[in-house]
Amino acid sequence: MQTWLAEGNSILFLTLTMRHSYGEACEALMDTIGKAFSAVFSGRPYKRDRERFGIEHHFRAWDATHGVNGWHPHLHGALFVRGRLSAAELHALEDSLFVRWAQSIGKRGRPTREYGIRLEEARQEHAIAGIC
Repeated sequence: MQTWLAEGNSILFLTLTMRHSYGEACEALMDTIGKAFSAVFSGRPYKRDRERFGIEHHFRAWDATHGVNGWHPHLHGALFVRGRLSAAELHALEDSLFVRWAQSIGKRGRPTREYGIRLEEARQEHAIAGIC
């Protein structure tokens, strides 16, 4: 990661989540989230995003918290991008990913733009070290 950043590239930190209710089985939530992630990061729309935004690689890692709505599994990801994205490009990529995320989750998880996705540039490699 140090080398990637030192070469003038960027790493984008992604969080994808969905709403759910208390008592929903963690396994079922993870199944929905996992399938939705696969749908977002495959096919022609993702290929267009890769070309448009210079995405070379990506990976994901599971995370879960537990609170008033029970288990809350979600995904973190890192997108390795050639060069730097402007604020407008970063927003456009987040929009593109969110549209596919919301479609893939569907009514099952009712994702919102505010809570369903977050995409930000990692300034240093240790910013995403926890998901490696």
